Amino acid sequence: QMSELRSQDTAADRVPELEAQLRTQQGKLDKARQHADAVARRKQDAQAKVDLIDGEIAEQRLTRQEHDAKVKDVEELVHSARQQVNGVRQRLQRAMESSRAELRELLVRRRVLQAALQRVDEAENVLSRSRSSSQSRR
Repeated sequence: QMSELRSQDTAADRVPELEAQLRTQQGKLDKARQHADAVARRKQDAQAKVDLIDGEIAEQRLTRQEHDAKVKDVEELVHSARQQVNGVRQRLQRAMESSRAELRELLVRRRVLQAALQRVDEAENVLSRSRSSSQSRR
């Protein structure tokens, strides 16, 4: 019995020491929980920043796709306009060539008419001289 009493005394003596250890362990556990909560908050903040950046990247990709589509539309318009300009240029060139040919033809006709007019003038002169010479004979 004596050894039992000593072991009870020893156990009773250890209660304050064990309670102090329990409080120390409880404090460490509380600090660990606080640290874990702080880490979780920082992780949440970091994830929110990542999500925000992902959103900005997606928005920039969309903006770039819209820009690329507009550039493609403008390039197609420029190509179409160039084709139209080339068509007009070809028609204008053909019209100018046709006009030059008509002008050459008209210049040839003018020379022919001038030569004919000059012969008519010469013939009138001859006729006029011949009349005046026949009148002076009378």
